[in-house]
Amino acid sequence: MQAPLFSLNRVLTVALLWAALVVAGVVALMGAASPNLAMAFPPFSNAAANGSLWTVARGESTAWKILPDRLECTVSQSGPHWIISKSPIEGDFVLEASVGPKLGKGEGVVFSANADLSYGYLLVIDATTSLYRFSGADQKLVTSWPLGDRASGTNTVRILKKGTTYRIEVGGRVLNTITNPGGERTAKPQPPEPDGGHWGFAFSTEGSHTVSGMRGVAIPRAKFLSTNPVVEVGPQGSWDQSAEAFASAVFEYKNNFYLYYSADYDHPPNGIKEEPLHRIGIATSSDLQTWKKYEKNPVLGAPLTGDIMKFFDLPASYVFATMQGGGGVVRLPGGQIGLTFNVLGWNGKGQWLGVWLAEGSSPLGPFHKVQPGPILSPGGSVDFDGTTMHLHGAQQLADGTYAILYTGYNKNIAKGKPGDRGGLATSKDMIHWTKYAGNPIFVPGEPGSWDDEHVRPKTFVKLKDWYYMFYEGAHFSQGGWPEWPDQVGLARSRDLINWERYPYNPLISTTTVGHSGDVAQIQPAAMVANGTLYVFYGCLNAGKPFAVCGAEIPSQLLQEWGKP
Repeated sequence: MQAPLFSLNRVLTVALLWAALVVAGVVALMGAASPNLAMAFPPFSNAAANGSLWTVARGESTAWKILPDRLECTVSQSGPHWIISKSPIEGDFVLEASVGPKLGKGEGVVFSANADLSYGYLLVIDATTSLYRFSGADQKLVTSWPLGDRASGTNTVRILKKGTTYRIEVGGRVLNTITNPGGERTAKPQPPEPDGGHWGFAFSTEGSHTVSGMRGVAIPRAKFLSTNPVVEVGPQGSWDQSAEAFASAVFEYKNNFYLYYSADYDHPPNGIKEEPLHRIGIATSSDLQTWKKYEKNPVLGAPLTGDIMKFFDLPASYVFATMQGGGGVVRLPGGQIGLTFNVLGWNGKGQWLGVWLAEGSSPLGPFHKVQPGPILSPGGSVDFDGTTMHLHGAQQLADGTYAILYTGYNKNIAKGKPGDRGGLATSKDMIHWTKYAGNPIFVPGEPGSWDDEHVRPKTFVKLKDWYYMFYEGAHFSQGGWPEWPDQVGLARSRDLINWERYPYNPLISTTTVGHSGDVAQIQPAAMVANGTLYVFYGCLNAGKPFAVCGAEIPSQLLQEWGKP
């Protein structure tokens, strides 16, 4: 299933109904023979078993043995037997354990929980693996996934938390990914999602149970700027007064920083409602923290009145067009500043038509198109980019060559499931481009991962020996909200062709309480300043317009690359 491309800036959502389960309802759902982990619980017990790391939270403490290398639980009478960590893991984390004697008997993993179990999640592993959100004795089913052939495989469980996104692995393979499992479609703001918490294990069926290889570790995360959001839509009557402000590119020139962003005034007067009339503006900064909008914005775009189509120079069959800032601000061969952008044409349906180029005498412009049409266009009928071409990033490499990493889509793609993926093109002059013969060079992630529906390369930079690419990715978040959450991922390469994903993606995930972007994080724009990697991106909070946020990428994160 492919999210509509003409609504690139929208986060698609589908209304969700939470199944508020009482005790009888949970038992009926899980079946009479299924373990009753979802029953009502007795009051929280603070009784500590032997050992300095764990606390028995449900059931008798004598049922548990806490040994140096494992936990053992002997259930003599069915009912909830929970043990949780004494200390929480703050922020993002990875949990790992092997549960025995084998999976498929209703073993449970508790995570992101408060110390008194007033809030948290319970993953119940069985033929159908179910995720519950609990609040004290109350429990709600969030979603269920078939365990499939993992039930006969190894008995390992792994949970990766990034912001409000959880990746669940069972038997060494991805089961599924869910974003904001505590979310509610109509809530503004969203219910606060726990930023870390206690973790542990739960059993209820009679017999002996063993947990070994327990590991719970915090993992590094991007450092959000304290000034977020750094650019917001303007007041009523301003050129950027409407509902969207997205990061396009960021550029350093003579010790000043220039943030190019796309924004819109309103829907155009011709009645086309699917996409507003975007234009490009600039904000400037001396420290990457505080930004000031340029007083002569917008610096590029069609006029609000008159013949707006004249700006785009499209065939007469197109009745409407709009633009979006791309991901490229570069020095052109003649010394001018080049600014790339995308164009969407509407002739009964929306289609992103490629990459255009404008130039100006300074980073502030004024900018004008270098030619009527695109510098890079969609490919042939069976090429991965045969239908549309849109988000992209452009850079000049050390040898003077220009490179673009771009997003393409083709519903009739020759190989694999349709979905946005990434391609590479190079040029000597920013006008004439050669696409890499081995395209696409970046494809959606493995089934069940956070980016298995589409990937959209948007920006890349060189830092030391690596190219770092930031891209927009999405998955179908069954049971979460929104159902199509766009988030920002990170990958690295030495040659722009072979890419290695960051093991703890999404790098910029939908966020927990206290940070901007609880609904979506999109369209990243990166730069290196004083040896440090920064990324700016569109952040969306429930009930508010898109704004531009920023983050610093700690050097530790890049150096360790997933090795906590």
